[in-house]
Amino acid sequence: DLHSFPTRRSSDLHIVPHDFEASQSPTLTILAEILTEGMQIGRFRSSDVWELALTLAATLHGLIHLHNGGRIGLPDTDFKTLCRSAVERILDGIRA
Repeated sequence: DLHSFPTRRSSDLHIVPHDFEASQSPTLTILAEILTEGMQIGRFRSSDVWELALTLAATLHGLIHLHNGGRIGLPDTDFKTLCRSAVERILDGIRA
């Protein structure tokens, strides 16, 4: 059961979506700005920018966590290729 996993919470964590929409996460805010610009110039279809930014960040975070934990047995160069491929697959889904 997913809810039975122990969690460690901190009072200074940013909470989705309100804290991110208020630009309280410097990293996710930059990503959201880049995605918004892509939507405004027609490179990407209009979408919920915060949901998309979170999806990209969570995908990379998960892959990095698995790689650092020894669960993805690729050399760094191949791992970076895997990460680029994962991001491209997500972006392909919103390309205009």
